[in-house]
Amino acid sequence: MEILVIGQDDAATCPVCGKRLDVCDRPISHDAGGPVYAGTCPEHGAFNWQVEEEE
Repeated sequence: MEILVIGQDDAATCPVCGKRLDVCDRPISHDAGGPVYAGTCPEHGAFNWQVEEEE
């Protein structure tokens, strides 16, 4: 199961511990919300990450 984390443009954090994710520079996919990036937490592994849409 892939977990999609939604966050601010400069603040990708792990949904488990809140530590900053190491996010790749290029998107791995796109969906209706925009580009999706691969992010990694040193303690909890990989997550998919997407920038939160501005209203």
